[in-house]
Amino acid sequence: MKDAFNFYLSSCRIYIECAFGELVMRWGILWRTLHFRLKKCMEIIRVCMLLHNFILDHQEESERYNMSEVQNFDIEMDQLQQNITQATGEIPLPTVSDNNEPKPSGRRTKEEVNEKALGENIRFNLAYKLASAGLSRPMVTGMHTNKHGHVYMTE
Repeated sequence: MKDAFNFYLSSCRIYIECAFGELVMRWGILWRTLHFRLKKCMEIIRVCMLLHNFILDHQEESERYNMSEVQNFDIEMDQLQQNITQATGEIPLPTVSDNNEPKPSGRRTKEEVNEKALGENIRFNLAYKLASAGLSRPMVTGMHTNKHGHVYMTE
């Protein structure tokens, strides 16, 4: 049951990561850490999404998305990029990653223990429903990654 749950949860997450990967590849502002307040970061990401959708809605059929652009994507280091890298020490990489914040040390609070138990209960119920519906992990996948680690799907 847990395997089916993990698969379907991961499947949903893959599409979200692919969407963010497209944004990161299209908008250079996302190639480095956003050093702004959370509200400003949310606004920047929202604007990138709106502009991305606008471009997709208004481009000609001949300009439509080309899978080779994802597979062969690369960054050209112009003088501006080199200056920013020198100033910050951060190399521009079009990557999307999890929030790798360190876990707090010490014991969990009662609230954290209760939240974890609630999450495990929700997970068990969803896994049970998947198993009851006869859903399990498919054995074939069309998931690939390019040289920067971006995930893309093929039929």
